Amino acid sequence: MRRKLNAVGITDEVINQYGDDESFDVLALAFAEGYTDYYTDYYTKGKFVLWGPIDDELRQRVLNGEGTAMDAERLLLALEPEVFGQ
Repeated sequence: MRRKLNAVGITDEVINQYGDDESFDVLALAFAEGYTDYYTDYYTKGKFVLWGPIDDELRQRVLNGEGTAMDAERLLLALEPEVFGQ
């Protein structure tokens, strides 16, 4: 995992902020460093998700009941972040 992260430009110094030379928390790294917005096995089968900007298409999908649960959660998070706490 470390080699793969190094290959895409993430240095050992950054990786070690989330662990040490033997192990690290890849989820903490991905969220804290801004490489992902979402991770869940249910929606994405264990993949990281980096969302683009919220646009009218997303809003309309949610309002028309055509969006996914992830679409609705994303829109709610943007509009009312206090619902999700820290």
